[in-house]
Amino acid sequence: MTLPNTPDFDDSPPPVEAFHIEWIVDPFTGNEVIGMVRHPRRPWRNALPKALAEMQDEHWFALGCAYLTALQTALRPATGEWIDEEILRLLLVSRASTTHGFGWLPCAWDGAPSASASQVERKPLSSFWVDRDDGKTQFMPRLLVLMAGAVDWDCQLQMGSDMGLRIVLHVHDDHVRVHGVTLSGLSTDRVVKGVPHPLPGDKQIFGLVERIRDKVGEALECGSVWIGNLEKIQPEAPVTDDGGDDAQPIKPAVPETEGERLIATGFALRWRQTRAEARARALGVRWSAPNRARTYDFRVEVSLDRSTGEVGVVQVHRDFYINSGAQDSAGPATAASTAGMGKSVALRAFVQDAASQGPAGTLSQRRSTLPDARLDVFRSDVTAVLMQDDALKFTDAGCGDLFETRGATRGGDLLGGSTVTRNPAGVVTVAPPPAAFQAPVQGAANVGPSTDANEGNEEPVLRSDAQASIDTHLRGAELFGRMLAYGIEPRTYFRFAKLPLVQRARPAMRWAPDGELPNAEVRPFMGDAEADENSRQRKPSPRDPLQLLVKYGSADPMHRRKVPYVVTEGGHGTDRGKGRFKAQYLSVACDPRWAWHEFGHVLAFAATGELELPFAHSPGDALAAIAADPMSQLATAQHPEAEIRHVTFPWIEVPGRSHGRSAARGYGWCGCRNLVRLDFSASLERYHHNYFGEQILSSSLFRLYRSLGGDTRDMNGKDREDALTRLSASDYCIYLIMRGLSLLGPDSLAPARTPDQFVSALIEADLGTADWRVSATWPFNLSARRVIRHGGRVHKVIRWAFEQQGLYATDDPKATSEELGKPPAVDVFIDDHGQRNGGYRPVPLRHGINAPEPWHAHGDWLQRTGRAVTVKVRNLGSKPAARTGLRAWWAPETAAAGDALAWTVLDVTAPSRAVVSRASTTFPVMLPPAVANAERVWVLVSVDAPADPSNLGRDDLPPASWPELLELVAHDNNLALARL
Repeated sequence: MTLPNTPDFDDSPPPVEAFHIEWIVDPFTGNEVIGMVRHPRRPWRNALPKALAEMQDEHWFALGCAYLTALQTALRPATGEWIDEEILRLLLVSRASTTHGFGWLPCAWDGAPSASASQVERKPLSSFWVDRDDGKTQFMPRLLVLMAGAVDWDCQLQMGSDMGLRIVLHVHDDHVRVHGVTLSGLSTDRVVKGVPHPLPGDKQIFGLVERIRDKVGEALECGSVWIGNLEKIQPEAPVTDDGGDDAQPIKPAVPETEGERLIATGFALRWRQTRAEARARALGVRWSAPNRARTYDFRVEVSLDRSTGEVGVVQVHRDFYINSGAQDSAGPATAASTAGMGKSVALRAFVQDAASQGPAGTLSQRRSTLPDARLDVFRSDVTAVLMQDDALKFTDAGCGDLFETRGATRGGDLLGGSTVTRNPAGVVTVAPPPAAFQAPVQGAANVGPSTDANEGNEEPVLRSDAQASIDTHLRGAELFGRMLAYGIEPRTYFRFAKLPLVQRARPAMRWAPDGELPNAEVRPFMGDAEADENSRQRKPSPRDPLQLLVKYGSADPMHRRKVPYVVTEGGHGTDRGKGRFKAQYLSVACDPRWAWHEFGHVLAFAATGELELPFAHSPGDALAAIAADPMSQLATAQHPEAEIRHVTFPWIEVPGRSHGRSAARGYGWCGCRNLVRLDFSASLERYHHNYFGEQILSSSLFRLYRSLGGDTRDMNGKDREDALTRLSASDYCIYLIMRGLSLLGPDSLAPARTPDQFVSALIEADLGTADWRVSATWPFNLSARRVIRHGGRVHKVIRWAFEQQGLYATDDPKATSEELGKPPAVDVFIDDHGQRNGGYRPVPLRHGINAPEPWHAHGDWLQRTGRAVTVKVRNLGSKPAARTGLRAWWAPETAAAGDALAWTVLDVTAPSRAVVSRASTTFPVMLPPAVANAERVWVLVSVDAPADPSNLGRDDLPPASWPELLELVAHDNNLALARL
């Protein structure tokens, strides 16, 4: 396992300290096994056996096998801790797509590099490409996620849940790099023994699936059922009743037989009469719309007599309504605007929540219960791209339909109480303001919320379905606008859900048929009358892809205004609607933070097939906080740790939710509050509603944002450069979350069971990004801006952000700890002016050309006497840092931040040495004779150990530009910069 581009100068195998090994409890056996291996600082590298355009599936699979073999040789795991030998053997065997059993899954979702997207059949249970492009250029490296599991690929039928592996290949022009592997349920041959076989006389397994599907549909009383996983129950490991007290046997119970037992999991549609239909029939109103269907996730145990082919349902272990809510409880971005097929119109909407538009001391003057006139000043003028009929829908020329806003209810009659108009497809249409309305120029800076020119024009009433629909459209525009600008194509991201994403303001919700509930949720649907106006045309097929619906409720049902019904000509109930009014509310869609929470579920389901993460409810709270903070006035330079800054939902409140939780106060990843971590069968149950975990996750990711520049704020909070720094940090964090989720693959194969495995995905996303150049037009009430960052610079900060939240506090998966996490086994560093002791505590990130900044080297750690420079190095880790060496450069002072730095290499004659754990050493460096004793120069040093090299390549010169130099040094404690 030789790795070039490392600072040990001899390409020797990396030391064991370079590997991070996560131990987990196997939910099937209860044994401690290796769940993940990560080595981002020492990647495995291998040349491509063929030209990139000629690579086929078998070549990628061979590289995956070569990596696993090299890793096994380096780690030498004990039997039962690593991949079972039989499984390793199967990975070496070439298999057809119709083969039953375990093996590598063929590549889909853009296929081989030489194939176009239209030439490849798209199947979610596959290996897949995660590319980044701007519509014209495909950026390198490309990322290929190799998946292995027991899957009938042609039928897309899985034959063993939570048993697989995932490897991310970073594909360059002539070689690949690998930084780790994630494993699930492969320490035994369970996945081999659990594969069911077709019935006698059947050529394919699908005949058995059809029989089981019919029986499951009868037992669950569901109209449509589709099975995603079918596996045999092994006698030595009977299935656990993961439904707890809720698991109920079917009555009458099927008597046990000597036949085979199987577990079937999948989705089902349960059709039921809605409250609206019941009310309509009670009033004698004709009802022609079909009943509403809800999507349920099931896990059912069945018996099979192979001699007769008879199937019986034994027990239902899970029958769960799928949504993102707990049981107990508009201007598109530039990329969309230029590519879309529509027209631009001027609208007024909430670009930012009102609470964030002023200081904390006056928060009561911006509460959501204020009258319309006082809240109106917090709306902004925006330019939205709509369809030609003014429909709130967006279609991209390259990606097709992306999102649309449907009406509040299915019909425009009395019972629906709709106050919006819709086109024949059911999409809300919004008439633009009169000609006298002064539309803002797209991209104009600081467009005011209301001017005299706007007065008297017929704008949507603030508390109305029309305004709610406009805000809903704006929320979708920002989500997809960011994705397109970040180089993430929605069509390939949405592997488990078809587009367009459907949004609905004030929909029918449980306990609130009129949407009069301060709530929001996401749920999958398929041919659902609640979300699909045309569903009456046909019943859905079990093989149809799911679609996602985002529901936005009402901000405060106690504060409303009455609006006349919209009476549809020829509609039923027309006479009853005359002279009557409908209560209208401020929608939660007007708060972008609520929308971002729900988009966390959308992104998770689109990429993994599950609404929730196994270890947290979702990344939605983190997205909400990171998207809102850069322009929020609740955050100040004087009080960066203020409690109000860390309230995730300060306007339309969700009490108790915070993204400023501390591990020292009981919110640690390894602590007792994270109860899902201690439920070792939890990975088999998909729905936890782990809101404690969500707050721990949002606190971790918000700390990452702050460390990347989110705390760069002057005392007045009005410095434009500081705002751009915060927005850049926010953009890159949101991008990492989006791309990290996309690398997880099917949740049923190798799920990210732990936060550490999600950390690996974020690190892969960073390392797989080269130059990152984004044209950003959000927030939509600010001028367009250009964001330039460089990938591979922040992976150490990612780990540290989770470390400070208590991750890595213990290596024992069965133990708890309320302490902060431990640093890597080897972690050499040079302390900075902020005295962060090798960490990445949030500090303002400015270049500091004329004054020392917190990220500059501390004067006691980088000192100069004449031409002699002394560098102090310390090892924060628990293991000795063997063969630690130093590199150094110098550059003349620059007059301005825009001037380029001219770096020259310094000769370092001091030999490499071992740095003992938690001890320090010094290295001498001499400046050249050409530097006068009194002349001030910039000095940059890099300390490197085989287990902990810096992010500056061995043969690379430091960046010449100040922004890139800041980005490199501030996010790597191996590097130190000082003016001496």
